[in-house]
Amino acid sequence: MVEGRAERDGWSDWLSHVDKSLSGEAASWLARIADSVVDRARLRPGDRVIDLGAGTGLTTLKAARAVSRQGSVTALDSDPACLSSLMSAASVAGYSNVIPLEGHLQNIPSAAASFDAAVCRSALTYAADLVAGVREMLRVLVAGGRFSVFEPLLGEVEWETGGSLGEYESDFAAMERTLAEKRASYTHDRESVRSAFAEAGVERYQSLPVHFKVNMSGREVDDIAEDYLGDLPGALSASRVLMDVFDGSRVTDVTRAFAEAASAGSVQCHLLGLFVWGDAPG
Repeated sequence: MVEGRAERDGWSDWLSHVDKSLSGEAASWLARIADSVVDRARLRPGDRVIDLGAGTGLTTLKAARAVSRQGSVTALDSDPACLSSLMSAASVAGYSNVIPLEGHLQNIPSAAASFDAAVCRSALTYAADLVAGVREMLRVLVAGGRFSVFEPLLGEVEWETGGSLGEYESDFAAMERTLAEKRASYTHDRESVRSAFAEAGVERYQSLPVHFKVNMSGREVDDIAEDYLGDLPGALSASRVLMDVFDGSRVTDVTRAFAEAASAGSVQCHLLGLFVWGDAPG
C-alpha cells in the first residue's frame, strides 16, 4: 500500500491523492493559505498573473476570480497531467481566463515583463536553486509588479513523539536527518527563504511566519504511514530516499511504529510556513 503510491512518478497522481485525502481542518487551512496568497498579491480586475507551480489549480482559480474576465492567469507547471486536471477544473468553474503553460520555475517560457503579478504556493522551495527561482519570477514581472508566495519551512518541522516510539526513537531521528541531508527543500527555514529574496535583488518585501499543529489522532495507521513515506512523488518521496540509505524492513518497522503512535495521539507535528510578499524591483 505504501510502496504503491511511492512508486508513482507524476505530480498529478500524487496531488490527486492529496486532494482526495484532505478533509476538515487540513483542507480548510490549505484554502485559507491560497486565499492569503491571492490577497497579498493585491490582484485587480485586468491583471495578468502567473501562478508558479500551479499544481491542480487551487490558487489559480482563486486568482482567476480576482482578476475577472478582463484579466488572465497563466498556470505554470512542469507536469502536463496537472495542467490538464487544472484546466478541467477551470472549465467546470466557468473560468475562461486561465492559460496553461508547461515549464519549470527556473526557466519560465515567457518573455520578460509579461505579468503584473505572480503568486506561488508551496513550490519555490522545491526548485533546485531557490535564488534562481526567485530571480526568474522577478524577470517575468513588470517593474514594480507584485508577488505573493507561501512556502512550507521544512527545515523547521518539529516532531514531538514523547518517547512513544520506544526502541525506534533513534532510528526515526536518523531517518529525519537523512531526509534533511538528501533533499534540499528539507533544509529551508525562514532565514534561508528570506535570504533568497534578498540575494535575488528584492528590496521591498514583507514576510510573516505562521505555525500549524498537525494532529493525526484517530487516523488509520496505514494512511499515516503512506503519507509519511509518500510525502512527495516519485524519486523525491521519503520512501525512495530512505530505502537508498537504510534497510527496507527497518524503514517499514520504524514507519509503522511512528504511524501507530501518531494514530494513538502520541505524536504531534509542528509545521511552520512563511508568507513573503512585495514588489519587484523597478
